[in-house]
Order: sequence, then C-alpha cells, then structure tokens
Amino acid sequence: MAGGGAMKVLRDAWALLGLPGAAGIVFIGGALWAQSTLMPAQQAEVDQAASDNRALRHRLQTVSASRTTAGAETSGPKAPAAPEAAWALLWQSLPVQADRVALQDGVLQCAAREGLQIDSLQYRGERVPITGAEGLWRQRMAMPIQGPYSAVRRWVACLQPMPSVGIDALTLERRDPASDMVQAQVSVSLWWRLAGRP
Repeated sequence: MAGGGAMKVLRDAWALLGLPGAAGIVFIGGALWAQSTLMPAQQAEVDQAASDNRALRHRLQTVSASRTTAGAETSGPKAPAAPEAAWALLWQSLPVQADRVALQDGVLQCAAREGLQIDSLQYRGERVPITGAEGLWRQRMAMPIQGPYSAVRRWVACLQPMPSVGIDALTLERRDPASDMVQAQVSVSLWWRLAGRP
C-alpha cells in the first residue's frame, strides 16, 4: 500500500508539473548543488590566487628596494636628472667628424671578424638640423650580407654597444631550410658631430 501510495503521489506530481516543471526542478537542484559544492572550491582558489599575488608583489617591492639601495651606494655613473643634461651626455659620447672613417671601418671589421660576406656597399649622408654651434651628421650604410645566421647575430651584438651606430633595418632570408646560411639586407646609421656649420 505504502509503495502504491508513493507511486500515486509521483504520478500526480508528474501530471501537475509536466515536463517543463520537472526540468525546472532538475535545474534548481543542479544550481543548489553548484552553490553548495562548486562555489566554495572556486572561492578558495580565488582567495589563494589573491594571496599569492600579494606575496609576489611584496617580494618584488623588497627586491626593488634592495637594488635601489645597492645602486645608490655604488660609485657608478648616475643618470642625468634633466633632459638637457641627458642630451649633453649623449652629445659628448658621439665621435667627431675626424673619426668617421674609423667608425665605418669598425662596422665592416665586425662583419669581417664574423666571416660575413659583403658584396656591395651604398653610402648616403645628410646633415641633421639641430640647434647649437655644432652640426650632426648621419651616414647611412646599406649592404647585403651573406653568412651563417649565428654570425649575423654576433655581428649585430658587436654593433649594439657602439653609441654612435644604429641599425635601421634588418631583413633575413633563408633559401635552404636545412642550411644555417642566410642572406640579409642591412641598413645602418652612423652618427658624428660636425665641427661647425657650413
């Protein structure tokens, strides 16, 4: 009797709710289960991530403060505070016009040391208008280069420390994927101070 009564209640409930009502009950049950089971676990993960973030921020601030303190104690050169002082420092680091041939030779010697082949070389120069008693010259060197990719990288690394040399463009082409040999088209700018205005 009890079993038959329970079945009658279920049949009556099904007739009353129908398929949409039963689906609604399933969705409500799923939502209650997610709220009681999944949400606490996700909140715990969010709290742990926030805690890790705070710890990392604290470590970074500590490292930054220690480096700033250590940097203040060293006797190395300090960065200039004003833009005018920075420009004056850069200007004094540029070579003078008399050093232009040595500067160009330095670029080519770096390539020769790495075994790179330069088939041709194009020069184009221009005066850069600036204020002051002296002038600034920009000498562009455009050259096709052939050699191993690793040698091209070492050549670029050789040029980077030079304060008066800038790489304007560098395109690489490897025709044989199995080979380390590349062909590069490179444009380099050399900068030097002119003694006076023409």
